[in-house]
Amino acid sequence: MRRIGDITRNLELQLQHRAVNFDFFSLALDESCDVCDTAQLLIFMEKLAAMQSMKGTTTGNDLFMEVNACLDTLGLKWDKLAGVTTDGCPNLTGKNVGLFKRMQDKVTEIDPEQKLVFLHCIIHQEVLC
Repeated sequence: MRRIGDITRNLELQLQHRAVNFDFFSLALDESCDVCDTAQLLIFMEKLAAMQSMKGTTTGNDLFMEVNACLDTLGLKWDKLAGVTTDGCPNLTGKNVGLFKRMQDKVTEIDPEQKLVFLHCIIHQEVLC
């Protein structure tokens, strides 16, 4: 387990060093349950950037707090976030209290002119067909 932790920390440091030079970045988010029925929030930037185990509820606010913590850990700035892709579940995309709303509010707080691009990925539905 120590070796995995060392690799994880090394990858985080590499991303932190690269993030300084980002003009913009985007995220792909997926929330699903593991075999123990624990909700997992997966955060991707080209590759898996973080996996957060969600304890208790998975409201838009809970998800926002986890994304915010992840961005802080990786040294990513909200004003450089350009877009977010998800599978479209309501707690991510809710227009009043979902994660998207909270993310747009955070970006608007920093720069009122900036609008995030939100995309809906349909791969989950295609796999089920």
